[in-house]
Amino acid sequence: NDGSVNVLVETQYLTIFDGQANQGDTGDVAIGLVNTKPTGGFEFIIRDIPDYLTGIGVVVSPRLTDIAGGAWSVSGSEQADGSYKVLGFDINGTSIPPGEGPIAIVSYEVDASAPTGVIDLILEGVVLSDPLGNQQYSEVVSGHFGIGQPDVYYYLANDTATVGCAGKMVVTMNNSSTVSGFQFVIMDSADIFVGTGVSSSLTGWTISGGELESGGYRVVGFSMSGDTIPAGSVTTFEVALTVDTAAVPGDYPVIMPEAIASDPDGVNMWAVGFSAIFTVLEINFPPTPFSLLEPADGTTWTYNYDFLTGTEMAEFKWENSEDPNGTPVIFGVIFGAEGYGEIAEGILSDNEGADTTLTIPVKTVLDELASVGVSYPLSGTAYWYVVANSDINVTASNDTFNLNISIETGIISELAIPDKYELRQNFPNPFNPETSIIYGLPKESNVRIEVYNLLGQAVVTLVNEKQKSGYHSVQWNGCDNSGTMMKSGVYIYRITSGGFTETKKMILLK
Repeated sequence: NDGSVNVLVETQYLTIFDGQANQGDTGDVAIGLVNTKPTGGFEFIIRDIPDYLTGIGVVVSPRLTDIAGGAWSVSGSEQADGSYKVLGFDINGTSIPPGEGPIAIVSYEVDASAPTGVIDLILEGVVLSDPLGNQQYSEVVSGHFGIGQPDVYYYLANDTATVGCAGKMVVTMNNSSTVSGFQFVIMDSADIFVGTGVSSSLTGWTISGGELESGGYRVVGFSMSGDTIPAGSVTTFEVALTVDTAAVPGDYPVIMPEAIASDPDGVNMWAVGFSAIFTVLEINFPPTPFSLLEPADGTTWTYNYDFLTGTEMAEFKWENSEDPNGTPVIFGVIFGAEGYGEIAEGILSDNEGADTTLTIPVKTVLDELASVGVSYPLSGTAYWYVVANSDINVTASNDTFNLNISIETGIISELAIPDKYELRQNFPNPFNPETSIIYGLPKESNVRIEVYNLLGQAVVTLVNEKQKSGYHSVQWNGCDNSGTMMKSGVYIYRITSGGFTETKKMILLK
């Protein structure tokens, strides 16, 4: 109503990464750009206060040389007032893609008579332009240059957190001199997080933290008993924080405008703090819940020749699941069997994981179960469920369906003829009260299968007859020849056929 217009402008940040060199030596300072929009050119001035540095050259960073089709060039010149001016452009007209990282490296020569200490590096006259030459709105994060060797270094580590969620920033203090107290401030350029607490690797020290009106978070530490941090120590601090619910996802520079450390006499030493990047991530919701449809829970499969050759197909169906963030959802079907576990990786659904169906040979399912140790052919209860994957999030189906796999007692298939005599491990094992034993005959033979206890005493004869070639199965209900249920324990079963003999163990649990 007052005639004003609110315009949302995205901010591009130009930052200085702190540098260091001894008197009379040369040192480099990296200039970083955090841009949410393509940048077509840049211009800025670096002023060192006091004026102990002389700019001697500037080169483009790998971030610019790696731009496809680009031919970026930078030039720099020392100004009459002691500042250093840098201009950057691309003769091919390419732009710097959105992102973060150094764009130019400025080399300085340090005055041989400069005192040991830290001087300020101030960014001025910053002009960032878009690919059409229009000026972009920008803010600056100035830095420091250390002359000589500091007594204490504070290093900030890059970190990430999600909008509206808790996160952290880790600060590492390296001290070459003994420290009796310390104080530092971390500050994000856009005030997108609030510090909520601090912890440290130090023991016996009083360490406190508090949010400043300026938006920074100050940490103060001292020892009530007069303890010190010995020279050569490495101390870590973890500042807990919460990201604002209104924060815009992106990269934000975090600086240390205050870095202080005192010696045992209470005198402040030379301390340097280094900046970092804090990345705010978009809230990443998991895929929506969904349920299985077909085959229905408890469906029974019965072996026949088609199962063994893979000509019979099975179709699994489930409800759809969507990612609230719009990320494509990939479905995988997991198979398992009681007592054996499940396959390590899901089988992608139809259409490379995009569909809510899986059409697959039954034999493939059986082979997957065999990969986790299940004896094949299988008899017993298997199960299946589906997982929906989107980015880093996974949602499992609301339910898990059982799949009963049955082998009829007697011959399984006369057409699937093994090339040698076989005795398979019983399934399930352990069992209660019934288990199936699979065996194969390469030719028509007399077959005898018996069960013994660990004393070698015969318990029951399961098979004693001539049988045709092929795969066969027989079941044991845990009873002896008289029909009496046996006790829990380990039992031996043995096959004798055509000069072939083999034994295996099985466990009856009640």
